[in-house]
Amino acid sequence: MKESLVKKTLQENPSILNGSGPLQRTGTKLKTIIILVAVSSSLTMLLYLGVQIYKVSSDTSENVGPKSAFLPLWLSFDWPWERKFSFPKYLAYFDSEYYAYVDSVSNFTEELRSQKVEFSVLDELFKSKVVRDTFGIPLSLRTEKSDSFDIWIECKHPTVHGPTIRISKEHGKLRLSWKWTVHPLSWWGSIDRALTASGLKLDRLDNTEAMKKTHEKSSGRVHEVNTSKDGKLKRVLCSGDKEYSVLFKGSFHLSNSSTIRTGRVSYQGMIDFDHIGINRCARLTSVGLTVHENASDVSYKVV
Repeated sequence: MKESLVKKTLQENPSILNGSGPLQRTGTKLKTIIILVAVSSSLTMLLYLGVQIYKVSSDTSENVGPKSAFLPLWLSFDWPWERKFSFPKYLAYFDSEYYAYVDSVSNFTEELRSQKVEFSVLDELFKSKVVRDTFGIPLSLRTEKSDSFDIWIECKHPTVHGPTIRISKEHGKLRLSWKWTVHPLSWWGSIDRALTASGLKLDRLDNTEAMKKTHEKSSGRVHEVNTSKDGKLKRVLCSGDKEYSVLFKGSFHLSNSSTIRTGRVSYQGMIDFDHIGINRCARLTSVGLTVHENASDVSYKVV
């Protein structure tokens, strides 16, 4: 029965044997669909851009705009691997105000590691009874060539990438400029705001401005940053409600001035935007200690 079915199939579709049968036609159709979608999307974006340019150019005013047109080229998900963005370069795309704050601090990354992170690591080590019993006090951290410090950005949502075209008219002349843009797609945030606006959530009432200002000042969220050409200080609000996280990891060498025992401390953490001016902005999420004892490495979990 099976042999006769195979023979019948081969007789009806002999092209399967030379690779030009229905399977190949299915692949060809898929490629055609992908090409058609890409072409139609490109034409749609070009049409949209053309309409925006026409609106500005046909305006009778001498000065118009500027107007912006975003052209999404691709969508990026955190799958099958987690996307990491370079710090602080990509802050300019996600958070221009915090990027200005980071840029205003000389050697921000080195200061974060050598002062804020080191202070937090020492504080956690000192709290550990195992570490105090093993090394005694005072504890000392140092950086060796084998130690590292990595810091990066992780977006909490999928991102869409593409150029933003800036269209304007100055003194009757049409001007076009562009910059690369990365937009987080905060779908859940949009759904949450929609539910709140429709009254389906109990927290639909916002805090008053007075309450907000009081909380911002007491939590250390507000910083003054010199971002303008005239040298005036600009107040920057560093809120924890961001669409990205700044994470870091690294290591130190631990020792005690009165003993020859040493250990290697590994840590991971993140920037705490809610209390950036109080706890030195570095919040540790894990701290581990490895000590070489009796010809073997012994690991301790501190945090």
